[in-house]
Amino acid sequence: MATGSPAPSGAIEFDGVQIGYTVRRHSRRKQVEVSVVDGALLVKAPHKLPDAEIRATVVELIGQNKAWLREQLRPARRGGETRTPAPRGEVEFDGETLEYFTRRHPRRKRTALGIDNGRLAVRAGPRISDA
Repeated sequence: MATGSPAPSGAIEFDGVQIGYTVRRHSRRKQVEVSVVDGALLVKAPHKLPDAEIRATVVELIGQNKAWLREQLRPARRGGETRTPAPRGEVEFDGETLEYFTRRHPRRKRTALGIDNGRLAVRAGPRISDA
C-alpha cells in the first residue's frame, strides 16, 4: 500500500486555548468540513486545496460557529466523561431481575436489545420514552 505525505496539522487559538487540528484530504470532496474528535479538530478538505487556504477556511468556519465549537469542546476541557450518563433501570424477566441501560441515537427508528460488556443494553431513538 502506497503512503502519501503525512496529513498536515497545526493549532488554532480559540478562547485562549490552543486547539490542534489534523487535515484529511479526499479527491472527491468539494468543500472543507470541520468536526471535533477527542478534543481536536478534524478537517476534511479537497485534495488539491493548498494548506494556507485550508487554514484560512478553518479560521473562518470557527469564527462563524463559535457557540457550536464551545459546546463541542466543553467536555474535553473538563477532562471528564464526555457522554451523559445512560438511563438505567431494572426489569423482571423469567423470575430474575435484569439491570439495563439505555443508549439513544438521533437517527434510530427501532428499539433493539443487546448485550454490551455483559449488561443488557436498550438502543432507542429520540422519540421512544423511557417508560
